[in-house]
Amino acid sequence: MRRITTFTVAGLIGLLAVGCGSDDPPATTTEATTAATDAAATTPTSTAATDPAVTDELGLAGASFLATEVTGQTLVPDSELIMSFTSDGTLSINAGCNVMNGGYTVEAGVLTVGVMISTQMACEQPLMDQDMWISELVTSGPTIARNGDQLVLTGTDVTVTMTDLEVAKPDLELTGTVWTITGLVRNDAVSSVPAGAETSLVIGDDGTLAVQTGCNSGSGSVTVTDSTITIGALAVTKKACSDELNELERTVLSVLSGDVDYAIEADTLTLTSDGGGLQLQAAG
Repeated sequence: MRRITTFTVAGLIGLLAVGCGSDDPPATTTEATTAATDAAATTPTSTAATDPAVTDELGLAGASFLATEVTGQTLVPDSELIMSFTSDGTLSINAGCNVMNGGYTVEAGVLTVGVMISTQMACEQPLMDQDMWISELVTSGPTIARNGDQLVLTGTDVTVTMTDLEVAKPDLELTGTVWTITGLVRNDAVSSVPAGAETSLVIGDDGTLAVQTGCNSGSGSVTVTDSTITIGALAVTKKACSDELNELERTVLSVLSGDVDYAIEADTLTLTSDGGGLQLQAAG
């Protein structure tokens, strides 16, 4: 069963305040956290959560949609645009680089989105530009219409046609899928995996787990429920690696310990534990 989760961390900053396409270097963790705190203090509270009739005019709460056609812009090859509408009045957008969130309402066929906040993962410039035009679209007051499994957003220059994610791309199984680690959550900030690092996680139907940490490989036993993975002690090889890969390994192993919450949306897996969090994508 699909579990819609809005992935929000204190290290988010406003996309509208900091242009992704600028030449400035990415914010450090400290800068991002400070910016997020300032943004949270000034961002108006969405009325969506207190007015269900307005929030769910089109029956969007709890649904996610995958872009299947775009006019006025071109999606970056091999990227996806997914929009998720939560029951608490939050719109979450993932366009292949960062995750953006903002409060939303729908009234009289118009989508209104408040200040968007975003993770600050460094990506190729085309993906960062894609984040920007999508943010500009949803915050411009586009018209929004739903016809069954299809959702259409129409702005001044851009139209995005989407299909319900459960129909377009059903959730993958947790077990038997090779999951590649794409993002790390540490100290309330999301960072990308070092380039060239080999990271993966596979949970077998027999209750085994195999992991590539970016430095070493490990294995152990797991118990899986509908929302939690309980991971036993892992046996890990002891190969020497660079400081960067050693730090990556420490982060991965700190998450993969004890009770770990998980959520799957299409081909994306999110793991969260007391040791932090991991974002993973099914290997293509």
